[in-house]
Amino acid sequence: MRNATIFFLSLFFSTSCVDQTAVIPESCEGVEWSYTGSEGPSKWSELCVGYGSCGGSEQSPINITTSTAGVGLTALATTINQSTTNMYNNGHTIEFKYDAGSNLQWKGETYTLKQFHFHASSEHQVQSNSYPMEVHLVHENAAGKLAVVGIFFNAGAENQLLKKFEANYPNGKGTYYASSDRYTVADLYPNNKGYYNYSGSLTTPPCTEGVTWIVMKEPISASSAQIQKISSIMKQNNRPVQKLNTRQVQSYN
Repeated sequence: MRNATIFFLSLFFSTSCVDQTAVIPESCEGVEWSYTGSEGPSKWSELCVGYGSCGGSEQSPINITTSTAGVGLTALATTINQSTTNMYNNGHTIEFKYDAGSNLQWKGETYTLKQFHFHASSEHQVQSNSYPMEVHLVHENAAGKLAVVGIFFNAGAENQLLKKFEANYPNGKGTYYASSDRYTVADLYPNNKGYYNYSGSLTTPPCTEGVTWIVMKEPISASSAQIQKISSIMKQNNRPVQKLNTRQVQSYN
């Protein structure tokens, strides 16, 4: 990539205890958590006590086994502009900050695309089957509510968008890469825009609930080498699936 500069700027992105855009109470900032061991998912409900909801009844991700036809659901309406390249390794995932101006229209509300990041293996499952990787596109409306689009990856043909980034992934926690090179996240959407919809949470501490989840049905592809390269940086960073409880998954197309 041309005109590329690596920035190690501690204030460029938030280094909070969550890898998704959300409003986190100050007393939760800096809390250490992990995907394994004594700070792993089974202990998350004990972290940020009084500020998080990792032990709540509407948690994400889930195993999608059944769904009903979505009442009032429509085709996804997005306005996606290009963005410059801003990657950050927050110690849990590679996060791409997206330039302002790209939106998702959802049930009369405008949600602005803030960032996207990767999980390997996938966090959501379909009929108890996992995918080798999943990307989360995090959107926020004016009131601070979140809508996250999840897209699965299968191992297959090389992904041309990932190819733009793979030589410059930030390898260490707290490292950055920024470039004037532009791309569009529209290239991550599958051709078939059918999706599942349910109400859930952030998938990392503090596991804030009230998140609208839109999980695309059709996976996209990346080569095994591309998936392995991201996985080798992030390690295994998927939260186990959570109980659906009384929630219902709706389906469009």
